[in-house]
Amino acid sequence: MRDQTAALEAAVEVLRVQVEALQLETNQLRSDLAAAQQRLSFLESRTLGTEVPSSSAPAASSLSPPARSLTGAGYQVGVEREEACLGIGAWVRQSLAGAAHGLSGRERISQQSRYYLVFKNFDQQVFNPPLFFESWAPCAEVVKRRGQLGNSIFIGLPTKRECYLVTVAAGSIVPDELIAFGYGVGATGRTGR
Repeated sequence: MRDQTAALEAAVEVLRVQVEALQLETNQLRSDLAAAQQRLSFLESRTLGTEVPSSSAPAASSLSPPARSLTGAGYQVGVEREEACLGIGAWVRQSLAGAAHGLSGRERISQQSRYYLVFKNFDQQVFNPPLFFESWAPCAEVVKRRGQLGNSIFIGLPTKRECYLVTVAAGSIVPDELIAFGYGVGATGRTGR
């Protein structure tokens, strides 16, 4: 009995040390990710000749993916595309605050857009939840005038999953069309951050 207790205590101690090491590694990775995102935002802004203040860069914790992976109809978009969506959401958040310049991050997703989210229309009206469109034509009516986009803030994405991720990362309420698809259903039927 004593040998079993000693073996269990030793196993628990090994597990405790491993958990602490993993926590340290996770914190370091989050810090590295935040630094890389700040550098990327800076480089993107330099490409377009404008500069994004480092204080407007999102904190690593605000860009962490959800604790559990959400899927719709068994479909996942993959880690790279999920990370791209988190970056796009951060860009939307910064744009709404008037601080973002440069590329949105949409270029990291090679698939063509099938769905569109409008966070701010041509007339500068902000939408929370964002407007959700299943084709470009009705979206264009909201974000374009005489061929110009003005200061509209919108994004086109290939899947509803990506629309959901961008909306949450932007800190916006999830549109009903995405809740009906199976993402973000909470006690109130709506979700936010």
